[in-house]
Amino acid sequence: MHARELLRERISHDPDLEFIGECASGRETIDTIDNLKPDVLFLDIHMPDGSGMDVLKHLADRPLPAVIMVTAYDQYAVQAFEFYALDYLLKPFHRTRFEKAVQRAKDEIWFSGSGKQRPALKDLLQYLEQLSLPLRSEAALATRQLYLQRIIVASSGALVSVPVLDILWIEAEDHYVRLHAIDQSHLTQAKISDLELRLDPRHFQRIHRSTIVRLNAIKHVASAPYGSLTVSMSDNTKLRVSRSFRNKLRCALLNII
Repeated sequence: MHARELLRERISHDPDLEFIGECASGRETIDTIDNLKPDVLFLDIHMPDGSGMDVLKHLADRPLPAVIMVTAYDQYAVQAFEFYALDYLLKPFHRTRFEKAVQRAKDEIWFSGSGKQRPALKDLLQYLEQLSLPLRSEAALATRQLYLQRIIVASSGALVSVPVLDILWIEAEDHYVRLHAIDQSHLTQAKISDLELRLDPRHFQRIHRSTIVRLNAIKHVASAPYGSLTVSMSDNTKLRVSRSFRNKLRCALLNII
């Protein structure tokens, strides 16, 4: 059974739901949301003229319904939407999974109607991009002006926006990175190599395969054994600079703005 047909059938069996329309493209979806203002939106990630993510980006600054993503394999959307109040259906989906997703959507509607603040959609979109957008080069970043201004992290079921210039240094922890900011540290899912490409090299420099530092948070640089260096950070942490990054750090410090 086609996913849209299956959704109509599942919706018809829920007394709290009323089917009011369906769309075949991203443009049509945007127009329909504006016209019908649904409470719940089942949104496929892959669409003929773009993606469900493109629809959400276009609508990021508007009031939105509770969104349930529908996908066949997009692991990043599955991970992110499952973590937050939004939900997903992995095709082909069964009745119990549909009911669970719908219940979360109902909870979302109550949550927003109660006056409590939901995570901003634009923050969720940025979090998804952090998980799934390793860019190819610094030249591409400069052209598209996509250096990060903030990093969205998940904390206790909420989204926290960490300004990058509050970050003193970053360290790799398995498949995660820990952001050591001015006031506290934050753990987020990312590869340090991907994050390095997303940070402005005028402010950040990698000094070790597992460490990135903010240049103007360095208090002191000292020689260390075997040709390496040690940097002392403004939070009094001492970090080793490996030999392979020594010259890059020196050049970066000379050009710091």
